Amino acid sequence: MKLPNSLKHASFLFDFAADGGAIGTKNMGDFIADNNIIIVGHIKVLQTLVYDPFIPIPNISVGFTGSNQILVNDTPASSFVTNAIIPGVDLLRFPVGVETTVQLTMSIKLAALFSGKFVYFCSYMENSGADIAPFPPVGLRGISVDIISTTLHVYP
Repeated sequence: MKLPNSLKHASFLFDFAADGGAIGTKNMGDFIADNNIIIVGHIKVLQTLVYDPFIPIPNISVGFTGSNQILVNDTPASSFVTNAIIPGVDLLRFPVGVETTVQLTMSIKLAALFSGKFVYFCSYMENSGADIAPFPPVGLRGISVDIISTTLHVYP
């Protein structure tokens, strides 16, 4: 049985004024190695995004190379105001397994952005290969604890 070695983090800062805001997908230079499981992620807006108000509002999403998997769904740039937290997809219920090394990406759709900054941050379990024992571990199978009434049920 192989257990995860540790909890790791990956993040990138994107500054539209410095890095450009053209429509398309951009590689962020942050990598997550193979056999890891991404368990949580979000965006923290550092500076409100600026775009042309007379064209469609741009959408921004976060994913990774070699996959259609989305870590942050298409979110209108109008939601990216200073100090906003943009939640990622529900990775606690549906964690994302990474089978090969991937690079985090950010996509801009519908229209370009001129300025603004945000940080994307995610946590992942390192070395979480397919040979992890299923939960619950065998030693705990057949036991449940009802925390509300503090009763212990033991099943054969």
